[in-house]
Amino acid sequence: LDHDILPFEDNYAYLGFEARRLIIDLLNQVADDPSLTLDALIYESKEPDVLRRLEALGGRGRAIVDDHGEQGEEASAETVSANRLVAAGAEVKRMHFGRQQHNKVLIVRRDRQPVRGLTGSTNYSLRGLYIQANNALVFDDPGVAAKYGELFDTYWTSPKKFRQNALSQNL
Repeated sequence: LDHDILPFEDNYAYLGFEARRLIIDLLNQVADDPSLTLDALIYESKEPDVLRRLEALGGRGRAIVDDHGEQGEEASAETVSANRLVAAGAEVKRMHFGRQQHNKVLIVRRDRQPVRGLTGSTNYSLRGLYIQANNALVFDDPGVAAKYGELFDTYWTSPKKFRQNALSQNL
């Protein structure tokens, strides 16, 4: 997690292609606008650049980081990442749902209202961004962003009851 990306920036930009650009652009957008906050559902947290950008948001960030199996161990990248986010001022919860919390979702909010969402198959890891052929999609539609916001809020407030929630039944 302390790997210096800078000397390899051009390589990573090329290898990460559109997925990396979309993720980094969205995180930069939130960092550059103090009226925005970010909610994150994180399965893997092993990419130093993404983690540094999340840390920079400080108290404007909330994250649910997977703690299934090895990812819940004290020395895991996910535990280290969660601890670094907390130290930066973010609110963080560790959880999994039955097996894994396998989401990769970022939700941008303005005045607590979701305005933009990013999702896809790309894990926030060196392998996920630069080796695997993964994708990321950004939704600027308020209705779609609101649905992702509702999903995050349900996970955040009552994860143990999620399977009984209409979101679980209808998505």
